[in-house]
Amino acid sequence: MTSRTTNRGYRIPDPAGVAQSPDGRGQMRALGQDIDSDVAFLATGYRLLTTVYFTSNGTFTKGNYSGIRAVEIECVGGGGGSGAAAVTIAAQESWGSGGGGGAYGRKFVLASSLGATETVTVGAGGAAGNPGVSGGAGGNGTDTTFGTWCKGQGALGGPATGAIGNSTSGFIAGGAGGSAAGSIGDVVVDGDDAIGQNYFSGNVIRTLNGGALSGGPYGAYCQPNNIGSTQSPARTGRAFGSGAAGAFNTPSQSAQNGAAGSGGLVVVRVYV
Repeated sequence: MTSRTTNRGYRIPDPAGVAQSPDGRGQMRALGQDIDSDVAFLATGYRLLTTVYFTSNGTFTKGNYSGIRAVEIECVGGGGGSGAAAVTIAAQESWGSGGGGGAYGRKFVLASSLGATETVTVGAGGAAGNPGVSGGAGGNGTDTTFGTWCKGQGALGGPATGAIGNSTSGFIAGGAGGSAAGSIGDVVVDGDDAIGQNYFSGNVIRTLNGGALSGGPYGAYCQPNNIGSTQSPARTGRAFGSGAAGAFNTPSQSAQNGAAGSGGLVVVRVYV
């Protein structure tokens, strides 16, 4: 039995002397040409091979993915930690603001432009505010990066009021979200700012010290603890790159720490 091949190397059997229907060879050749057409069509675009997730620092190695032609990268920066609630005496309250959300970046890169390896750094969530340190403010989230190609900037931590007398009025800002301007990608999105709080004669609406969402599709708002009549503990950030919710104290309470923001995320879609 001899054989021929299509333009792209697919074998077409040519069964000399083998009994078959009169149009059998024509059917095989038609099949081969159909395969040629399908392959040519696929070559004009990209097919998803696999998706790789990084929730901690690591390395992306191009050679691990046979036939790789391009990658799509998403980076979410770390969320901000929330502020602490200072110790209070009679006729005082204290609270900490929520942390901001990490920014988001997305980038499409041809595999030929990538290095053999690319360093992946996943931003950490900001530390919980401590009433005895830096006024009780929450720590800042750190940046998430994939080589130099993609970046999601980390968010700022939420400040804290310290103890406020019941006759005092004012405003306390929430932690600012990571900035699109400080991020890298074909698409960049700001992280949300945590909501600032006005307080009048020492009273504050506790539901305003929640943690903000990160930019992009991977964050979640962190609802503050608004339970009980005396203390509302802080809550750690939720999902990826979201800020933590702050702590709250009514009069005559012990100090409370804030909470940590949630860490960032890197998603890499590999195309062939």
